Amino acid sequence: MGGGGEGAGGTRGRQHPTQPQPTDRPLPPKHTKTPTSTQPTNSFFEDYKKNEHKEVKVDDILGAQEARKVVVDALNLYQQEYVASKLRTHYQ
Repeated sequence: MGGGGEGAGGTRGRQHPTQPQPTDRPLPPKHTKTPTSTQPTNSFFEDYKKNEHKEVKVDDILGAQEARKVVVDALNLYQQEYVASKLRTHYQ
C-alpha cells in the first residue's frame, strides 16, 4: 500500500538539522546612515503624530541592537505585569 507519501519516515514539516534557526543568526551591524536616508522615516513619525494633534521631533534612528533591547525590555515588563509568576519567561 505505498504510494510514496510522507509516512512516518517522511520529512514534511521538518527543517533540515543543519539549517540555521532564526535565533542562531546574529543581528546585522549598525550602519551609519546619512541624514537624507532617514528623512522618509523621520517624516513618517512626525506626520503620524500630527494626525493626533501631537508634536514629535525625531532626533536619531537607532540600530538593531538598540531596537532589540527595547523589545526585550517590553517583553519582560509584559511578563512581570500580566503573566503569573509560575509561567513567566525572562527574555535576554
